[in-house]
Amino acid sequence: MAVSTLVAERPNRSSGIESFSVDGLPFGRGSRVRLLAGALAKLGPVLDLRLLPVLSPLWRTQRAISGYRYTAALMLGQQLGVFDAFGPEGADCRELAQHCGMPVSTVEALMRIFEGMGLVKRRRTRFVPSRFLTTCLRSDGLLSLAPMLGLLGAHGAAIGAMPQSLRSGASPAPLDIFSEDSRYHAFLDAINQYLSWVSWELLARAELPPVRRFIVGSMGVSFSAALLARFPQSRVTYGCLEHLVREIPTLVEAHGVPADRIEGMHAHSGDPEEDRWGEGAYDLVFLTKKMLLAPESRTGERFAAKAFDVLHPGGVAIFWETVHPDAAPTSMAKALDAVLDLSAGPSAPGVTDQGLRRMLRNIGYRRIETIRCVTGNTTFVLARKP
Repeated sequence: MAVSTLVAERPNRSSGIESFSVDGLPFGRGSRVRLLAGALAKLGPVLDLRLLPVLSPLWRTQRAISGYRYTAALMLGQQLGVFDAFGPEGADCRELAQHCGMPVSTVEALMRIFEGMGLVKRRRTRFVPSRFLTTCLRSDGLLSLAPMLGLLGAHGAAIGAMPQSLRSGASPAPLDIFSEDSRYHAFLDAINQYLSWVSWELLARAELPPVRRFIVGSMGVSFSAALLARFPQSRVTYGCLEHLVREIPTLVEAHGVPADRIEGMHAHSGDPEEDRWGEGAYDLVFLTKKMLLAPESRTGERFAAKAFDVLHPGGVAIFWETVHPDAAPTSMAKALDAVLDLSAGPSAPGVTDQGLRRMLRNIGYRRIETIRCVTGNTTFVLARKP
């Protein structure tokens, strides 16, 4: 049986691939396959059609590489303070250089990059920010992505240490949330911002008991603001590691939590059995990504058990985790979510739906349900104390 072949024709060296055919059947220009055939044609003018299955992932990878470079430029602009340096009328390179503490020549190079990306427009000697920049890239923008870019910057700072971290199981220094020397501010800002967007969908879909008292950590301040709005008589207690608790007042102000609705705020060591989680029992406990923490000590399970202990009967614990299917293939969205999880908790095994349910049932929880928000990309598990 003859093997089908793909033939790419190149009229001259400078023009690249002009056309291609499969078993003599010509394909028009402009298709995705034609562009990928151009890349593969470097291997030779005749390509075995058995290579076709690689074309789609190759295309995706090419786009991802371009996206990485685009994101790297955004992270540089955010971390250097360039986006926040623009006034309403824009700025010239000398003004930006003075504000950001960089040589003028470096700013000129950055402006060419941002101009090519459509983030700024050149007006004589000045650069005027686009609406996207002022709305989404400035730290005070209405839809600011600055916190997420900060988290990606922290992740980028850890990339060089990641191979060793994955071998040893120890979190890389920039991402070790237990250390004051880590870039924990990036975690706090990005996670609270993301939850400020997602919490409203979660609360609209979750069946909750009347909530009068609840407890969250520093990563859940924005969630507490949404829950306080949902239950006007409720009060919140905050508890977290000492260096994270110091940041809670700033987060409380940023997310509009009324001071008179805060019942308490305390630091703890991170050992669930040893720490006191405020006084009395709660109607709701909200925990973020605890299954990533020290799995060799079953820390996530111990946090879930502590939450069970401090809940009123009928109370609910909400776990935000990346939950993978037990047998079905992992989706691309889950895979990308797990990249950041793997960086923060290199030795943590993937959490599966049935595995998490089994663990919670063994603790004593009942009526366990999974709520998938943001078109299934973000997973919350609700578990109730009988």
